[in-house]
Amino acid sequence: MRRKLVFILALGHLCTDLNQGALPALLPYFIVLHHLSYAAAAGLVFAPNLVSSVLQPLFGWLADRFPISWLVPAGIIVAGLGVEATTVMPTYKLMMVACALSGLGLASFHPESARLVSYVSEAKKATAMSIFTVGGNAGFAVGPILTVLCITWFGMRGMALLLVPGLLVVAIYYLNHREFRRADPAEAKGGPEPKREKDAWVPFFFLTGASVCRSVVFFGINTFLALYWIAQLHQTKEAGNTTLSAFIFIGAAGSVAGGTLADRFGRFRIVLISLVTAPFLLLAFLRIQQPILAMIVLAPLAVSLFASFSVMIVLGQQFLPNHRGVASGIMLGAAGSIGGVATPIFGRIADHHGTHAALAALEVAACLAVLTAVAAHRYARVHQQRLSATAVT
Repeated sequence: MRRKLVFILALGHLCTDLNQGALPALLPYFIVLHHLSYAAAAGLVFAPNLVSSVLQPLFGWLADRFPISWLVPAGIIVAGLGVEATTVMPTYKLMMVACALSGLGLASFHPESARLVSYVSEAKKATAMSIFTVGGNAGFAVGPILTVLCITWFGMRGMALLLVPGLLVVAIYYLNHREFRRADPAEAKGGPEPKREKDAWVPFFFLTGASVCRSVVFFGINTFLALYWIAQLHQTKEAGNTTLSAFIFIGAAGSVAGGTLADRFGRFRIVLISLVTAPFLLLAFLRIQQPILAMIVLAPLAVSLFASFSVMIVLGQQFLPNHRGVASGIMLGAAGSIGGVATPIFGRIADHHGTHAALAALEVAACLAVLTAVAAHRYARVHQQRLSATAVT
């Protein structure tokens, strides 16, 4: 594994997703400055996610056909400029345009950078992909913190400072651009990669289903965990937010552990173990009413949910060796965002029956993730058997 190149891409992922973390933190300021409703403010967050999830497979398709590694630095810059532009736009419509521009940057960065991770990782693909995804998790985590600090110290103009980390990473990327070009077959030959073995679309379809279901569970817990801590366990708001932060950080560590174990013991084995344990851990968590014991169960639940994500991205690229960019775009875009789209459904359950019922409803998605992952494993074996039979004949 070319660690330096992997960490550069992970830093790029951090700087790109930092903007996704910063935008929600800007909403309270926008509500006051522009007299926005909560629905209008939420629309500003929905816009980049929608643009990103729709366009990522398209950018992945382009990355499979043309040498366009310049999308990595361009995506970092455009994602940051879009969020920065929202702070100076005079009207809501123009703010929406700026948010959509940020989504365009997100969509252009993720598929190409994930495709490059596949090449610079060499034999340790799952480990490298887990480091890459942790970079994105870190961006989500530090985005709100940096946003508050910049505005507190310098006002809205201070948001321009969030562009600085991205520009530094872009400079580092270009200093190492020749190494990236040598690692990428498309860049080295000036055209699309040579055709490899036949793509396995059926197992990829089921794997995408498993990733979507895992995403639904993650977004659901991420949305309602702090509220559950307050309403059901009778803890303070500070305790609820602290628990949510701990869930994310423990999960990030679980992501690295999952990637490392997958390279050593097998990718599907780690995916299946992590997905199978999640429904049982969620059920145990919901039956506990003591905060300390609930936190003890929440830790392995976070690991089980995060450990499989980066490994499933690698498996998606493995299933579509001739369309790695498309696989990356779908797994990082559509599969990663649908969970957020489904969250309002569980919000309605919480409105009518409470946060406990909303989290309990996630058991359905957790079980479906297991079933679709098992189906992906089965059809992957069938696909491999057909390839072996074809090779023999």
